[in-house]
Amino acid sequence: MINQGLQRQIDQRTDLSPVHPDFSTAATVHSLSLGRAACIVAQQNHARAFLALLGDKEFLFSASGNAFLMYRKSGRCFVAMGDPVGPEHEWPELVTRFSALAEANKGWPVFYQVESNALAVYEDEGLSCMKIGEEARIRLTEFSMTGGKKSRLRQTLRRTERTGATFEIIAARAASSVMQELREVSDAWLANKNTREKGFSLGAFEPSYLQRCPIAIVRQENKIVAFASIWSGSAGSEMAVDLMRYSTSAPDGVMEYLFIKLLLWGQEQGYENFNLGMAPLAGLDRQAAKSFWEIAGAAVFKHGERFYNFRGVRDYKAKFSPNWESRYLVSPGGIRFPLSIAAVSSLIAGGARGLIAR
Repeated sequence: MINQGLQRQIDQRTDLSPVHPDFSTAATVHSLSLGRAACIVAQQNHARAFLALLGDKEFLFSASGNAFLMYRKSGRCFVAMGDPVGPEHEWPELVTRFSALAEANKGWPVFYQVESNALAVYEDEGLSCMKIGEEARIRLTEFSMTGGKKSRLRQTLRRTERTGATFEIIAARAASSVMQELREVSDAWLANKNTREKGFSLGAFEPSYLQRCPIAIVRQENKIVAFASIWSGSAGSEMAVDLMRYSTSAPDGVMEYLFIKLLLWGQEQGYENFNLGMAPLAGLDRQAAKSFWEIAGAAVFKHGERFYNFRGVRDYKAKFSPNWESRYLVSPGGIRFPLSIAAVSSLIAGGARGLIAR
């Protein structure tokens, strides 16, 4: 049995206490909060809710306990990952209380990658919204490999299979049986890219996290040469890819091959949508920009290829003919916009050192 004091700490992470209180039972509180969040995630249509299971975030639950915000603190910013998870009628309460939590700790609230249909909730709280990119979503009920526009995808499929590559889905319950092979691929990928693990909006190689998801793998000569973890919404609503890694021995185009096979597999399983993730700064129109920061973002997308392949990311996703949906950063606005962007970037990169080390 959990004593009443500990249970209150779990239930009332919705109060305005500091974000990192000195609980002697903090690890237990977080573990139970994570389990509670996992139950809510399992009922969601949006696959991105799986980010709650990464284990690197705090949770703010609604009064009913049926919805939550996942967040982390970076500097003075309290950064929520996405919109609240759970019934939409509970979102205004969570946004209001999250804002109060940040202000009570001398900070301000930031919401990263929120959807356009929820903007009114944040605007009612007096917050400002800035478009930061577009998310690519494929309607699997309409996806087809036929036609001239898909000829390149068919060529990739045939060419990769001629190398002896095979595709397979490993169920979450069996992921531990291939974990060491996956780690070897992941370590080689990180070393080859001269980079480090990311976080917050991206999954990292963490066995306890990966064992919650099915894993798509590509083998060559019975050896795993590429893999991707899969998020899935409830009742076959949406699937998405999170962690993606491949070895130096993998055939050219292996990740495109893996995506194609996943799309076809998702169709067979009856999923409605496949989420390809966000293309940062894509879709920003300098003429239609509502703020200086959106104008700056559009300029970076147009001229920033030297620093990051913004257009290349969008063009890669575009070959699958997705629908594009706007995504926003929400914060108090003004000079806090660039400070909020810096805070989010630091969280994703794993700290300031991560920003320098790619």
